[in-house]
Amino acid sequence: MVGQLFLVARPEDDAIITSMPKATGYSNPDVGVNADAARSSEFAAWAALASEAPTAPEPTVPGNPGNSTTLGVPANVTRSISNITFDYIVAGAGAADIVAAQRLAEAGHSVLLLERGSPSYFSTGSKAIMDWNLSVTQYDVPGMAYHLATAKDTSEYCTDAASQAGCALGGSTIVNAMMYVKTRAADFDDSWPHGWQRQDGVEAATERLFQRSPETILASQDGKRYDDAAFDIVSGFLSNNGWSEVNAVKSPEEKQLIFTHPTGLIENGLRAIREGSPVTGVIHLKTDGAIILAAAQIETVASGTTNINLTPQNEWLPLPVGGNMRDHPIFTVKFNTRADLKTLPKDAWLMPSQKTIDLFTKPSMNTDGDGEAILSFMATLIEYANKSDSSLTLPVNNTAENLTQTFRSGSHFVGTAVMGEEDDGSSVVDTDTRVWGTDNLYVFDASIHPKVPTGNTQAHVIVVAEHAVSKILGVEPIKCKTKRSHMFRDRQEVLDRSHLRRKALLHR
Repeated sequence: MVGQLFLVARPEDDAIITSMPKATGYSNPDVGVNADAARSSEFAAWAALASEAPTAPEPTVPGNPGNSTTLGVPANVTRSISNITFDYIVAGAGAADIVAAQRLAEAGHSVLLLERGSPSYFSTGSKAIMDWNLSVTQYDVPGMAYHLATAKDTSEYCTDAASQAGCALGGSTIVNAMMYVKTRAADFDDSWPHGWQRQDGVEAATERLFQRSPETILASQDGKRYDDAAFDIVSGFLSNNGWSEVNAVKSPEEKQLIFTHPTGLIENGLRAIREGSPVTGVIHLKTDGAIILAAAQIETVASGTTNINLTPQNEWLPLPVGGNMRDHPIFTVKFNTRADLKTLPKDAWLMPSQKTIDLFTKPSMNTDGDGEAILSFMATLIEYANKSDSSLTLPVNNTAENLTQTFRSGSHFVGTAVMGEEDDGSSVVDTDTRVWGTDNLYVFDASIHPKVPTGNTQAHVIVVAEHAVSKILGVEPIKCKTKRSHMFRDRQEVLDRSHLRRKALLHR
């Protein structure tokens, strides 16, 4: 874990040298261990001093046979290879993937769901439990969201992502505080292609999702709100300046000068192998099956000691993967308050009292428009705070420009495998979420979204997955009808011409 101390010990002559350095970053070890290189020059003499060890049973896998003091020699065994095939292989178990796997299985298909990360919630087998409750993990408690990055166990974060991304069962949703903002019509109608408007089935997908997994603005079973002092003060501040409180569950379309208690999902409490254009899977896939990628990020290794055989370069698909990235910025404004603000201290979450514990154990910016918008909003906040009767104040001499100098990422990344209606090099997937140039590879996680939605992305991602599954189930397998595997050269020429056209337009 970054910033944590760890103990290092090594032999040197007749002594043991120890140190306690601080971890400064993550690193991924090479795959495989070179045992021969690990032997010291005195290995044979050292091994001869050992007493005879009991004979261990024949190992079933290559490695060290039990307690032997000699290095393990790979056993001469026959590997067992599964001959089970699947209709669909879903790579990744995040917000979109789990929904897709469930819907495909409900339709009667055989589905393999893959996840490289660890368990998350206690019910899935996670051991990242809280000190005050041995049956609750740090992911089960929505209020722990911003604590996770500094918790004792940070294994839920991907080590190969530039931003904070979840590598665990549930993906980034488990580090998202269960935020669950219902999408509005404009989130689809203003930017998604034909077939992805609300009237094209997206509204029906939204209804299916929220009927199955409803949202709430009041999760407490006793109907009471706790530690709500900050909301009381800020809501009063906004109300005095013309804002109105709404129930975001009942009024998802209202977005102008409104505020609400946050909505939450707490109600009721790989790599694909491609041969030409057909994707044959990560393990045996039926001849008319499909691969679905929704794993958020894939680390492609083109060289090294990983023993991965990449697709021949002349069959690489020149698609704009990684372009068009969008994200929500998060600006932090620090106010002082004239009101008496009483809120729970940090220890109330990390080391609560026994009385509190008992409660748990009972069943009871990248465009000019973006910049102008945030500057305008900050100027409005300053105007509110400067009123004589304002309950919130700002330090003197603050300007809108000062307040917008720094912000952090919302980690709501979208657009890196964007959807398009034409295979002209400007998009990665078609309107059925199938990757251009393949017969049966589908992507429908947040990467295909053209822009960030109005609110938090979690519910939006799941709605897209719901609609995408209906698209995939209606697609007939291509089986190379267009001979795509023989069209790479012609396709590259089309993409090159498209690139030149876009470059000329940008130049003008």
